[in-house]
Amino acid sequence: MSSYSDKLYAPFVFYTRFGIGVFDEAWLDFRIRAFGAITLPSVSRLLRPDDKWFIFLDRDMPRERLDEFRALVDANPASSRIELVFVRYAFEVADALEDRLRFSMPSGPMYLTRIDDDDALRHDTIDLFLDLALRTEGDKLFMSATSAIEFFPVERLVLEGRHDLLVNVAFGLAEDVHGFARGGHHTLLGWAERTGKTVALLDARHSVFLYNRHRQSSSRFTSRRSTARDSADSRKWLSSDFRMFNLDVDRLVEFRLFAATAPYAKEGSAWTDSDEQTALALSQFSSLRSLKTDLLNSRVTLLQDVQESPIA
Repeated sequence: MSSYSDKLYAPFVFYTRFGIGVFDEAWLDFRIRAFGAITLPSVSRLLRPDDKWFIFLDRDMPRERLDEFRALVDANPASSRIELVFVRYAFEVADALEDRLRFSMPSGPMYLTRIDDDDALRHDTIDLFLDLALRTEGDKLFMSATSAIEFFPVERLVLEGRHDLLVNVAFGLAEDVHGFARGGHHTLLGWAERTGKTVALLDARHSVFLYNRHRQSSSRFTSRRSTARDSADSRKWLSSDFRMFNLDVDRLVEFRLFAATAPYAKEGSAWTDSDEQTALALSQFSSLRSLKTDLLNSRVTLLQDVQESPIA
């Protein structure tokens, strides 16, 4: 059973996937601007001295865009707690993350959560989940927020409402949180139940997630924008709203002006266009993993089992 101090002082680990498998430089430019205005200031200002943020990028990301991204991170005051990790395919992220949790983080329990590269978390997110963990029995926890604020930067609209499983936090030892990164947001409650986690939900009054809805989103932008425009609960956003999320308001205004003239994403998802190639790569990767398992099983005993007479 985790002690009070284990839960109170355990580090928070954030991870983000940025543009893996996308090489359109205009798309990357848009996403880098969103990241620099929204996600980077929000998450970096949450990080405490022992916390960590792993950002996974494609090792074949165009060099100019990579240099821009790296410059943003290097200039951030929390850069020493941010690590860029390079992979070939998105399906490599889970293994790479789990390796770092096992071998790079201090032994002991930790909190693990994911944040997308264009969204934000409220300034008190860590405090609220720490409080929830301290009030919840068990040493293997799965915690989730139940509300969020949809944010339409160009339209200057915000709409708060019920949104389950957008912010999820696992607590436990490194081996307890393995598997967290192997599915999408909405699969994690099932993962938690299958792996014996105690489930706890954050009070719906705490909308700790800022869900960035923009024209290059992959998640129902036009329909959600219509809903927000028609809803009696939506309102125009003010700069004071975003101070709660630690955003750089000047950068946010710059991003809004840029995003207003940016093209829409084409129909479908940027992440599914390459499904066929990714599936083929995953098949070959799985074969390599199977071969490694066979190698491990065949190389555990190398020395001869020789019974020699004791020396007289």
